[in-house]
Amino acid sequence: MILTLGHTKGGVGKSTLALNIAIERLLAGVETLLVDGDPRQTSISRAIGIRAEAGLVPAVPCIVLDDAKAMRHQIGLL
Repeated sequence: MILTLGHTKGGVGKSTLALNIAIERLLAGVETLLVDGDPRQTSISRAIGIRAEAGLVPAVPCIVLDDAKAMRHQIGLL
């Protein structure tokens, strides 16, 4: 399953929602990969780093694909 969260406006909670959905799926035992498409790479990367430093589980696997063309290609390969 591929779930996409998007919006044209910043600050509406896309990253927070995506991270929480990923955590819940991981807790349910579902293979999950979070793809961060934000060129600024701020919210998700920071939140995953904070979780890792605090030793929180599950660890959230995440890759950054901030170029739209590269993202389309890599998602197709995945």
